[in-house]
Amino acid sequence: MTDAIAPRSSAADPRRPVAGAQHWDRAGSPVEQLIAELANAREALMTGREAEAARLTAKLLAKITAALASRVPESEQPRLRLLEASAMTVIGCALLPIDRGAAHQAFEAAADRFETADLSRSNVDLPALADYGTALAELDRTDEAVDAVIRALERRLPVPVDVVLRIADASASGKGSAEQGTLRGAGSGQRRRGELLSAAWEAGLVDPRLAERLAEVERDNDRPAGAAAWYDEAGTGYMGQGRLEEALRCFDLAVALAPEHPDPRTGRAYVLAQLDRPEEALPAAQDVVARDPEQHRARALAAQLMALDGRPDEALRYLEPGLAHPPVDPELLEARARVLAMEGRWSEARDAVSEARELWPAHADLRRLDAQLLALQNQYEAAIEVLRGLVADGAADRDDRLQVIQLMANLGAFERALAETDNALLSHPRWVPLITARALLLNELGRPQEALGAAQQALALDDSWAPAVDAEAEALERLGRPEETLSLRRRLVDLLPDDPDARAALAGLLIERGDYTEAAAVAQAGVAQHPDDLVFPALLGRALMLAGRFEDARPPLEEAVRRSEESIEAADRGMSERVRKATAQTHADLGQTLRLLGDPAAARPQLDRALELDGDNPYFLANQGQVLAELDDPDAEKLLREALKQDDKLGWIHAELGDLLRRRDRSAEALASLTRAIQLDPENSWAWACRGATEHGLGEYEAALVSLDQALRLDPEYAWAWALRGSVLMDIDRPTEAEAAFGRAVELEGSERGSPLGWAWTALGWLFEVLGRRTEAGERFLTALEADEDEIWAEIGLADLLLQEGAAEAEPRFRAVLARVPGTDMMELAELGWCHLRLGEFAQASREFAEALLLDEEVHALHFDLALALLGTGPAERALATYEQAAAKVRAVPHDGRRRSLFRVADHDLSVVLAQPGFAAPEVPTLAAIRALLRPDGAGKREPDRTVTGGTS
Repeated sequence: MTDAIAPRSSAADPRRPVAGAQHWDRAGSPVEQLIAELANAREALMTGREAEAARLTAKLLAKITAALASRVPESEQPRLRLLEASAMTVIGCALLPIDRGAAHQAFEAAADRFETADLSRSNVDLPALADYGTALAELDRTDEAVDAVIRALERRLPVPVDVVLRIADASASGKGSAEQGTLRGAGSGQRRRGELLSAAWEAGLVDPRLAERLAEVERDNDRPAGAAAWYDEAGTGYMGQGRLEEALRCFDLAVALAPEHPDPRTGRAYVLAQLDRPEEALPAAQDVVARDPEQHRARALAAQLMALDGRPDEALRYLEPGLAHPPVDPELLEARARVLAMEGRWSEARDAVSEARELWPAHADLRRLDAQLLALQNQYEAAIEVLRGLVADGAADRDDRLQVIQLMANLGAFERALAETDNALLSHPRWVPLITARALLLNELGRPQEALGAAQQALALDDSWAPAVDAEAEALERLGRPEETLSLRRRLVDLLPDDPDARAALAGLLIERGDYTEAAAVAQAGVAQHPDDLVFPALLGRALMLAGRFEDARPPLEEAVRRSEESIEAADRGMSERVRKATAQTHADLGQTLRLLGDPAAARPQLDRALELDGDNPYFLANQGQVLAELDDPDAEKLLREALKQDDKLGWIHAELGDLLRRRDRSAEALASLTRAIQLDPENSWAWACRGATEHGLGEYEAALVSLDQALRLDPEYAWAWALRGSVLMDIDRPTEAEAAFGRAVELEGSERGSPLGWAWTALGWLFEVLGRRTEAGERFLTALEADEDEIWAEIGLADLLLQEGAAEAEPRFRAVLARVPGTDMMELAELGWCHLRLGEFAQASREFAEALLLDEEVHALHFDLALALLGTGPAERALATYEQAAAKVRAVPHDGRRRSLFRVADHDLSVVLAQPGFAAPEVPTLAAIRALLRPDGAGKREPDRTVTGGTS
């Protein structure tokens, strides 16, 4: 408690109310309450809240005016007058940046009231003298201001250092002096300036600007040693404030005035090191040691600079002379510990700290270093205990309290850290980093609404404090407010353009939002700014992969994987959870990229490594399932089901499983999985399309169209869904609509090499062929082969058209297909059968169609193909019986359109083959019987009295 507010008598009880001071009248207030309100206004002014200070002081002045007009005890009136004058000074200071004219009027009014009050009383209990000096200084009444401020300083009353400096500078220039312009006036001004500055320093106003002014006074009085000492003091002060260029200037001045003095030279070396100019700092520190080997601070700095330069052994040797002779300076032991820590020799570093602490157990910096070393070895509880010792001894600063909170957070003890934070806030209620820590902890505890409030409280005090912006962004993200989150992430990058974490967070958020192009640009800038940070190539590759730019994504992902593995291999300590998961994600992204580039074999080891690092990740399990599915590995289904055991709510994995089951002809199971996928994610157009394809395979044509139409509502430019829709419509005899759907599909997909919809061009070609539009059919077959040279049915279609035209090139084309197709599945056997049929090799065609039906007897068209091949072998009875069986199967098909389509194609194929050179056409009754069977509205079986004869030669 200062003398200004302490009770004057030992018998006085500070809790006892002053008689007559508590209840003047309805408009009055106790003086003590008004003093407290003025203190609040001063605090607002000192923390840069001028508008709030002006508002509080204006209200206070109204209360004082009302009190003076009421029945105030006469003994209280002088205090109220001084309080009024002080309030006018505060409001003048608050108005200075807003309205200098109004501020000047307030200072004039304040000076008038101070001059009518009794400032000579010994029991003045307000900082009135300081306020009087401030008002006089602002009015350029320098001499009077000096007197008032010196008197205030002598009584240890609070005087803002800026006021002292302004008065001192004005005094030196003679401004406001009655003797201005005379030699005696100038000398007097300098003397008075020195007195004021000395009084301020002795009163405890320690400020580097004050020290620099005192250095000037010493220099002007031709006392270079004194000036050098003050410049050294100023440099040290500026360095502590982080004002490094000003610190360097003062140290340079000190060295110039006293070149033999080691302290400013040492200070200069430290500043150069902090300015990241080690090439100058190291020789500067070594020069100090060369001049005086006992300069341990300089030796300690030089050793640490050597270690940072990659010369730790040399650094340790450099420290040895200082450590050889007791008593050992703790700075040297601390430096040795730091050098050892730079090499990762944690145990030896701790030994050095322990040795130093035995000699100087209360040395705060050594205890902090000990805590730091413990934390580096993940011994967080031990580090906390060391720092708690500082708190218990009263040696801790607020940064130590914050470090304790961080260590607790590292332990995952967020509730404990929050309690520690709330306790620390009792001592530092307006410290922004501490309020921000509270916001971050509340986010970790899943209390985003409270976290948002704490972050906004911190930003109200300092709206450019980046960690608070980060905390607010995280809270908003957790609260589901994406636009505000994105705005804050962008602001954070603007505040910290060179900070990798801020840029990485923005890129990650953009990826989550699906803004892949911007995410890639942000990540690319990160690669340029921070070429050694492997997070940016990983983010860049991920953004490009998700944007579908697989070729572009591959190089940064490969680079990120290589560097991640190198860093893991080089790490002395185990891989952190964060690094492990990030490395796994990068491997998985590269695996997905390689899969999507059509190289599942290369993708597989990448996903194996991802699962090795993070084996329970459902995304990685599913990604590997996708790869194995493309490699026809039977374990694909197992991995997809394992992924769903980890998280059954991921609709896209249900869709992947459904698609796999569909392609494995397990349509009923596929339909169940795809339906589940749609329940979980009804906006997934791919799942709808897969379900449509599955329903098509099950013969549920109308349901298939509903599913495909939903897929196209979600994504009108979904080429595969359009192609599937065309296929369904073609199968149910709606050729005009089918042509439009296929046309839209191929328009969207194009015909570039590698197009996945070559089959759609082929299907469109066969549709035109059946409709008799042969020229268009040929064009579509050629386009299909441009898109996919392995589109076998397009090759067959071209050969078929050539045969219908009687072209000699038809046979070589059919033979080329026969040479390419191994005939290992139903579809390949059907391809071989059709080629042999059209080459007139009917017996071989019959065998191949029969084998295909053994693999899948539900393919209705194959029954007609077999009947047609048998018709070409000679005896018609067997062919006609097969036609009859095929027609009966088709008539059992429940969908009318599908029945019509099958009969239409069968009848068309019969006509085409009958026109084939070398085909022995059956006799008219046989042909009539077949035609009757193929009529959609026919009886579906032969008349009982119909005589059938064989073919003609």
